[in-house]
Amino acid sequence: MRDAGVEKFLDKNRVTYEYRESFPLSKVIVNEKARRNIRLSEQLNEEVVRSYVVALKAGNEFPAIVIAPNGRDLMELVGGLHRMETYDRCNKKTSDVYILGTDDQEVIGRMRRTLNTINGLNYSEEERVLHAIEFVDGGLTRVDAAKLMNVSRDLLHKRLDERQAGARLASGNIDHTAFHGSALRILGRISRDKLLFRAATLAKEARLPADVVNNLVAEVRGAASDDDANKILDDWTKQYEKQMARSAGGAIRPHTSPLRHLPSYYGRIRKAMEADLKLLERSEAKEWAKKLRAWAKECEAWALKLEQLNA
Repeated sequence: MRDAGVEKFLDKNRVTYEYRESFPLSKVIVNEKARRNIRLSEQLNEEVVRSYVVALKAGNEFPAIVIAPNGRDLMELVGGLHRMETYDRCNKKTSDVYILGTDDQEVIGRMRRTLNTINGLNYSEEERVLHAIEFVDGGLTRVDAAKLMNVSRDLLHKRLDERQAGARLASGNIDHTAFHGSALRILGRISRDKLLFRAATLAKEARLPADVVNNLVAEVRGAASDDDANKILDDWTKQYEKQMARSAGGAIRPHTSPLRHLPSYYGRIRKAMEADLKLLERSEAKEWAKKLRAWAKECEAWALKLEQLNA
């Protein structure tokens, strides 16, 4: 059946198309490139496919899939990965389709990544960001890529800056995965690679929290010359040499420990429990009692570990 949302989307993006009923699915190919471009984090959601199979067998209709010419006497899938899998499992031979009026792979790739924002299984925020990054790699501006994938420009800027900083550290054989995103972005503000490598090594080996890394980077960037910047790094290294020896090159810490928020979380949980206690069904209350006892044991184990740290 026709899909007004897809038609509006294609019209808005000035992509011509033709609607056909009962198109033979034997002429539609689903290659790995299509699977990868449609869904980055996973190729198929099995739960969604199973629910589609049940709905199809019950007589429900599905919106037309989107296909495009591939230069041969076949079509390639652009949108409708889970529906295609459903049709295959149910031995359905035909489907209504939208045939795009282009075989331009750049346009087809863009449509693959964005059609899931209109129909099908929606992308997670992480998937939308990854698709936006690929658009930037393909030549789109950060602003256009963020708008196309419906992600905030600020988030896209952060992820791209993290990736750039990570690539620079990797070129110096420094493991960028040891750094949290905020620390990685802060370190990336140092323009000179040699200074960046020294600062990153210090931050990693001393396990400096992100706010301290921010102070370090500010001093390095404020230096009048590379010699002055190196002297600053020498002073910082001397200041943290004992901590570096103890940590043996561990991963950088986040801004604050989640334990600092524990009293606040516990207070909110306690209030919620007091309010809901009388509303719980007997069987549900019994199940929650088991969970709370299990968590209490885990908390006791963590308390012992914390005490050992101070021993």
